[in-house]
Amino acid sequence: MESVGSDTSVMVVSDHGAKAMEGGVCINEWLQREGYLTLKAQPAAAWAAYPDMIDWSKTRAWGEGGYYARLFMNVQGREPEGQVAPGE
Repeated sequence: MESVGSDTSVMVVSDHGAKAMEGGVCINEWLQREGYLTLKAQPAAAWAAYPDMIDWSKTRAWGEGGYYARLFMNVQGREPEGQVAPGE
């Protein structure tokens, strides 16, 4: 701040908002608990879903993307082992 001089405006910004992020949903754990996501084997600890971990023949949806939880549907005709009919 001392090096920019008094005629310079300084702004502090964040791409994550101005408040703390408290709480959250582990989307793949929720999808698994609700029966939408089936894994080939249950990991022993916290996990991130990787395609080779998923039993696609029994999975309708999965999530990816860290804290912003993008949700994907396993659609018939689009995915090799799609389980959700288009329009469903």
